[in-house]
Amino acid sequence: PSRTLAWTLRSVLSPVDRSAFASGGLTWKPYQGFSLLVFLSGMAGEETDLFGWDRAGGIGCTVGAVYSF
Repeated sequence: PSRTLAWTLRSVLSPVDRSAFASGGLTWKPYQGFSLLVFLSGMAGEETDLFGWDRAGGIGCTVGAVYSF
């Protein structure tokens, strides 16, 4: 079985108020059909911006596992 490590980076920029949402993470596949993943996300902007850092969901972390057969 081949072991794979992959990374992902995604972002959304608001041209209206210059705020941003960014998400990045790692996926590791130690076995065929099984993956472990961790993603971090955050918002950058002022309180009244579309992606204000102090809004609900402004900072987040997701950890998970996927098994497919």
